[in-house]
Order: sequence, then structure tokens, then C-alpha cells
Amino acid sequence: MSRLKHYCLKIFYFKIVFRENGYSLVALLISLTLHVMIASCVVPIADIAIKQNTLLVTRIALQSEMRYALERIVQDFTFAKKFDITDDTLTIITDLYIDKDRKEEKKTIYRIDNTKGICRLTCDFQPMTGESKMCNSTITGLTFKRISAKSIFIEICASDKDKKVFLKLHTVATALNIFNENSL
Repeated sequence: MSRLKHYCLKIFYFKIVFRENGYSLVALLISLTLHVMIASCVVPIADIAIKQNTLLVTRIALQSEMRYALERIVQDFTFAKKFDITDDTLTIITDLYIDKDRKEEKKTIYRIDNTKGICRLTCDFQPMTGESKMCNSTITGLTFKRISAKSIFIEICASDKDKKVFLKLHTVATALNIFNENSL
């Protein structure tokens, strides 16, 4: 009989231990409440981080586009033989892109074009800005000012299509091939 009693006690003990190893309804409700509280704090922080990342990517794309345009203007102006500034237009005459045997000069015109609803910087009527997949930029200002017979001040102001990111870049460029004070 003692064996049967011992066996019954063992089964009863396992039932009690098994029942206490599981989760009670109160424990589940407390853990669920804690998870909801943590999620309610994390979701707005993640949303803010995603918005900041989107703005940063847009700013980087806009800055990259504007730097390309500014560097292209400076490169062309550096090798200019003659130049003329009228309103928001820079006209450069250079032989940089022409075959030396032909002895021709190339006229390059930088200006703002707003024919398609987006203000873009164009070089010889080909868009340089405003068509990037990452950032649809709009040129809000383009300034060329003559500093001396060989130097100009260039400023490009731009924003993204949503007007959330604004950027202004400026520099001074000097033409190396201008030997006299003549311009166009």
C-alpha cells in the first residue's frame, strides 16, 4: 500500500508543479499591458526617426545635385575666353570641348528654365537639375555677379518639391584664359 500511496503522491505533486509552471491570466494581462506601453513609446520615436531620415536623404540628394551644377559652371568658367552676364544668364565662350584642329569656340549658356512647371538650371537648354529620382529640386534663385574682369560670384538657391529642404550654395570662379578686359 505504501507503494500505491507513494505513486499517488507523485502524480499529485506533478500536477501541482505543472500547474504552477504555466502563466496565470493576471500575469498575461500585466505582460500585455507592459508590451503595449513600450510599443506606444517606441512607435512615435520610430516615426520621428523615419521622417528625419527622409529629410536627410532629400537634403543630401539636393546638395549633390546643386554641387554638380555649381562645379560644372565653375569648370566651364575656368576655361572661358570670354563671358557675359545678363539677368540670370551666364554666357561663356570657350574652346574646352572643341577639337583643336577645327579652331572653333563653343558658346555655353547657363540659365533658369521654368517651361515645364519646375524651375531648373539648364546648360545649353539641357536640364542640369530638377529631374533626379531622389529629389525633384526647384531652383529658387540663380545669381551671377561680375567681381572683376576675370572673376564672377555664383549663387544657386534651391528647394525640394515639397518645400521642406532649402539649400543655398555659392562660390567665386576665376577664368584662366582671359587675358584682356574684353567680354562678349
